Amino acid sequence: MSNKHLLAAELLPIAYDELRRLAAALVAKEVPGQSAQATDLVHEAYLRLTQGDVNRQWNDKRHFYSAAAVVIRHLIVDHARAKNSLKRGGQFQTIQLADFDLEATKTDDHQLEVNDALMALQQSHAEIVELVQLRFYLGHTMSEAAAVMGISPRTAARHWAYAQAWLKARLCEKLSETKI
Repeated sequence: MSNKHLLAAELLPIAYDELRRLAAALVAKEVPGQSAQATDLVHEAYLRLTQGDVNRQWNDKRHFYSAAAVVIRHLIVDHARAKNSLKRGGQFQTIQLADFDLEATKTDDHQLEVNDALMALQQSHAEIVELVQLRFYLGHTMSEAAAVMGISPRTAARHWAYAQAWLKARLCEKLSETKI
């Protein structure tokens, strides 16, 4: 094994406790009654990250955590989609943008709307989306996310402010389109 690469089997023991803590914080921010569990999120994320190959290699911790953030984002969005399916009355749920807080997962509707907005933002600002994923889906602090990404905390703070403003504008635009 090259010194530059980390095997998935080696990363799990190192990262498990941190990922579990971050997932627990994320689940705690959800509306009561949500069925996502932190341990389930971490285990499913690990399975998707390794795709059954414990010898899968990661370039470094940033590569691993960025991939973990994307996988956890997809898991939460998949969970939200399942809960909002028509057989569960999802067509009658609304999003409350006045209470929208990028740092706190409020409802499944927010997850779907934020995911759609992040996919649009990814086209022009991939690094900003990476920061949002690390903070929003892994629960990293600003300094933790900056360290993982190898950017300064000030740059991270600027990216975060931009992301919040852009996402809020995008979500408000989306809401006004649905009212017409």
